[in-house]
Amino acid sequence: MNILITINKKYVKQVNILLNSIQYSNTKENFNIYVLHKDLEEKD
Repeated sequence: MNILITINKKYVKQVNILLNSIQYSNTKENFNIYVLHKDLEEKD
């Protein structure tokens, strides 16, 4: 399954919760996750 997420610094925490939830709820599924971002740094 392919998932595209768009994000900026304001939504890092929410996207983390989203991804954990997807993984927890679909343990037998494989995912390709694509992230489009603006103004994120590695520390974010």
